[in-house]
Amino acid sequence: MNTSSLRAFGRQTVIPALGIIVMVLSLIDTGYQSSVRGLDLSWHAMLGYAHAHNLQHGRDLLFNYGPLSFMESAIYFEKNHADVLLLRGLYALTLGLCFFCVLRIRRVIDLLLFCALALFLVLLHDVYLLLPALLLAHNEVQRGPKDRARLAVSIVLAFDMALACQVQSGAVFLSVPVLLLVTAYRIRLRDYVPVVPVCFVFFSLLVFAWAGQDLVNFPAFFAGYFDVSQAYNADMGLHAPWGYQLAFALGALVVGSTFGLRGMQQLLVSALSILSLMVAYKMGFIRHGEHPFASFLALAFLGAVQLWSPASHFRNRGHPPDRAIAAAGRRVQDLSLVDQIPRRVPAEHSVQTDAGCRLSAPKSEGPGRGPRRHSVQGHSGAI
Repeated sequence: MNTSSLRAFGRQTVIPALGIIVMVLSLIDTGYQSSVRGLDLSWHAMLGYAHAHNLQHGRDLLFNYGPLSFMESAIYFEKNHADVLLLRGLYALTLGLCFFCVLRIRRVIDLLLFCALALFLVLLHDVYLLLPALLLAHNEVQRGPKDRARLAVSIVLAFDMALACQVQSGAVFLSVPVLLLVTAYRIRLRDYVPVVPVCFVFFSLLVFAWAGQDLVNFPAFFAGYFDVSQAYNADMGLHAPWGYQLAFALGALVVGSTFGLRGMQQLLVSALSILSLMVAYKMGFIRHGEHPFASFLALAFLGAVQLWSPASHFRNRGHPPDRAIAAAGRRVQDLSLVDQIPRRVPAEHSVQTDAGCRLSAPKSEGPGRGPRRHSVQGHSGAI
């Protein structure tokens, strides 16, 4: 195996495998704590207790956390532990795989940046719930009419979105608008089969039933998401210092400078990215207490996606790759045609070649004279 094959193997296999391993190790961490104090103790205990005793969401309780929210509980329940490891491991594995299928993470420096961001997910778990919707937007924009590979990736992302929506309401406020806008974009491209939205609804019902919930309570469960979120928005304020908010605004402007506004594809990606910024801001600043770092981590992921995604305006500034290749091909063809045009050497010049040949040209043709032949004299005589 030569050097180029080894490099290609490293870019296509080793780097994605290492990134997926880091993602799994980051998200499979249960986050159990030996002691939880304050207001968090009550709802952490409630999340685990509800799943352990099969309480029905939408009937027995209404909260901005759903039936799979026991994944976020910091209190250990022996009955829930196996389910926590199963769900977190499955979610991390599929999310990490989709990251390297949708984005161009093929260099070591990109891998190091991805690992650094993924390791922060251990501390700020809310952010990982927004990533499937962000990846789906970029994947659906890149998907061609008969691209089955990207369609399979979108179906996997629909599963991750359904799982995330069953954990916390914040994922719903990003996932549902992304699905609606992406579906409208696909219909505009005459793709009239809504595979991804149908899969999302199916996976949502499947996960809801797997969690021991009665499907009759599904509408009341989602309605409770919106009711509780409206109550939280009315009660919560901006407790974070203005310096944090100014820093987030500056970061959002930097990321926003990479958004494109030419063409339906760039407009869609930019609109969904702005929506992600709004959800990220709400996640960290409109809540009880000071939790702005979740917003900054979501902002960092959004900037990284803009950097790595082939669908982003940042990667396609100037000439897109296909136009650049076509322009280079035309340039080479033009040069080859120019080289075929015979050139006349000025009369007063003669060129001495490296092989000792001398190229001479006539001083003037004169009226009525035919063109004189050029002669090349070298060590072996005239040719």
